[in-house]
Amino acid sequence: MTTTATSDKKLVAVGLLKKGRDKKSRRRRAFTRGDRFTLSMFVGVPTFLHLTWVWFPALATIGLSFTYWNGVHLSDIKWAGLANYNTIFTASPQFYAALRNNGYWLLWFTFIATPLGILLAYQIDRKIRGSKVYESVYYIPVVLSLAVIGIIWRFMLGPAGLVQVLLGHPGIEDAIPIFGNYSINTYVIL
Repeated sequence: MTTTATSDKKLVAVGLLKKGRDKKSRRRRAFTRGDRFTLSMFVGVPTFLHLTWVWFPALATIGLSFTYWNGVHLSDIKWAGLANYNTIFTASPQFYAALRNNGYWLLWFTFIATPLGILLAYQIDRKIRGSKVYESVYYIPVVLSLAVIGIIWRFMLGPAGLVQVLLGHPGIEDAIPIFGNYSINTYVIL
């Protein structure tokens, strides 16, 4: 007789294993009351918060887009139908500029930033030569203070900064207002 057969007989004698059934076919026990409470907290609370802070405001925004409302008193809400959308598409030139800028951001993050981040993560995971440099560069913003990061951005985007030099306007008098110039500010931020 083997050790497994002996231990199975002991389990049958104690009542932990039914006769004629091996260990692998044992039924899983049902969740206890504490398990159910824990599961409901781990699933229920985040679901409730997600519905409260994401889905309800999104659906309310869609609903309110069909109304005239000043945003103060709920009694002032009046049905507008598609009039707000008609105004946006026909009488608002800023809409198309905003839509174009959102398209730029979408393309940037879809085709450049996200694939580049995945590629860098893959390179770090493979432990290739230079992966420690990637890790260091990745953690620089985390370990530097906000003041130091602000100074770095000032050196880059200031009137005599790196971006001005690259654009061919290295002097303070000759500087291009980067954030005030609508033709380049989106590209500089990207």
